[in-house]
Formats: sequence, C-alpha cells, structure tokens
Amino acid sequence: MKTSLRYFLCAAVAVLSLNQAHAQQYPSVGFLTNTQLFFNPAYAGSGEGVRATGLYRAQWTGVQGAPQTQIVAVDAPVGRGIGLGATVSRDKYYSYNQVDIMPSISYRVNVGPETYIQAGIRAGVSVVNFGNGAFQWDANDPLNSQSRNGVVPRIGAGFYLKAPRYFLGLSAPDLVNIDSKKIFYDQSTNKSTIKTNYFLTAGARIDVSEYITFVPNALVREYADRPWYASVNAGFEFNQTVLFGVGYIYSNGIAAYTTIGFTPKIKAGYRFEYSPSNGNIGKFSTSEIMISYGIQ
Repeated sequence: MKTSLRYFLCAAVAVLSLNQAHAQQYPSVGFLTNTQLFFNPAYAGSGEGVRATGLYRAQWTGVQGAPQTQIVAVDAPVGRGIGLGATVSRDKYYSYNQVDIMPSISYRVNVGPETYIQAGIRAGVSVVNFGNGAFQWDANDPLNSQSRNGVVPRIGAGFYLKAPRYFLGLSAPDLVNIDSKKIFYDQSTNKSTIKTNYFLTAGARIDVSEYITFVPNALVREYADRPWYASVNAGFEFNQTVLFGVGYIYSNGIAAYTTIGFTPKIKAGYRFEYSPSNGNIGKFSTSEIMISYGIQ
C-alpha cells in the first residue's frame, strides 16, 4: 500500500511538472569534474589529450518510471588553440524520453604561463518524445491533437578558465532553442515554455601533503521559474589513485562518493545521494556510476 501510494504521488508530480520543467531543465549530475563538457562547450579540448567519460544516473531508486540519465562525452585538443568535443545524452522520465546530440568547438587564449581561457560554442539537436499514451485518461484527451515529439535544434555557449590548481566555468548550454513544432508550448497562452539553463562551475586541487590532495568542486544552476540548484562536493585524493568525498545538494540532499584510478588515465567511480525528506515523493536515494579515460 505504501509503495503504491508513493508511485501514485510520483506519477502525479510527473504529470503536473513534465511540460513546464523536466524537458528543458538540465538533469542533475554529481560527478561534475568528469562531465563538464555536458554543461559547458568551452571545456572541449582543455586537457592534454583525448578524454572520454561515460555516466549512468538513476534517481528515486525503486520507483517505476523514475528519472534516468546517461551521458557519453569525448573531447580533445586538435592544435592552434582549438578543441573539439561531443556529448550524446539520454534523459528518461516516465514516458518522456529525450536524446541530445551536441558537438562542441572551443578556442583557447593563454593568459599566463599555465593559465588560459577558452570560449566555446555547441550546436546540435534534441530528439524529444513525450510518449503521450501514458498520460491520456480518455480518447478525448486534448493532448491527442498536439505534436508531442520531434527534433529541437539547440545552440549553446560558454567560457572556461583553467589554471594548474583550479578551474572556473560559466555557460548557457541551451542559449538558443528552435522549437518550430511547438513541442514545448503552453496552449493556454500560446507561449513557449522553454527557458535557458545557466551554469556556474568551479573546482580546485589543493595539496595537503605529498600524497594527499584536497579536491573541492561546486555547480550552481539557474533556471527561470524554478528554484536554484546547487551541488557542493569535497573529497580527499590519496596518492592520485583513490578519492573519497561527501557532498551537499541544496536544499535537501547529501551525498557520498568515491573514485578509483586503475591506471593514470582510467578511473571509475560511484556516488550515492540521499534526500532525508521530500514532501512530494518521500525519502528516496540516487545512484550514479562513472567511468572515464584521460586526464580530467
């Protein structure tokens, strides 16, 4: 009975919020430093060579139809200050499914011996399918007459500052959205419901001793008509091989995570998030698995 009630509440929240929020608001990701290209096209080519990351995130563990996110990101410098990259991501939430294909390009300007600023742009598409059938209660449902799937071209931009011991990023990965089929429209006002996501990211590496490094990072997201989202993490890396960390998700979440370096370039990680109380859906956890190649 309790499980059924929770599922009903989750479904109700999804139906009420799907059109207005989830499709446009970027999904949360805990392993920030390994997935920066997902948020900021200026990150492309900011490393020393080819980098690749795969990530799987499952929210509301145990709830049917709960949000799931998969990301694959690849980037590399190609010379003359130019970096290239691409992300392919999938965001699924009950019957809603969105696949993003986003190539990126960046250009680097050196501002110090080992410090530089990169500007980047991305241009790609979101393939969207609302899966109307799951939310139609009868044959006369007005959603039957709406276009609930299609392709939305998107353009994003960002800046990325990289120094030997810290980084800082500012981006709008969906600055321009071309919704010609009016997939994300409020039929009562005939206005688009798409807003722009803005991200501020920051991180550092601070040596505590010869074998221990303090590794904090943070992400802040601003999206019109929705509460601010912030994730703050702090970990200690031992011998550049094993990292243990904890995090806080504003305003009602805590996290613990770890990464293990199998080689200098190959790492894998697991992150667990928990919300002690949530008035809408009760208490639920989130799991995240990551594997990366290259110097992140």
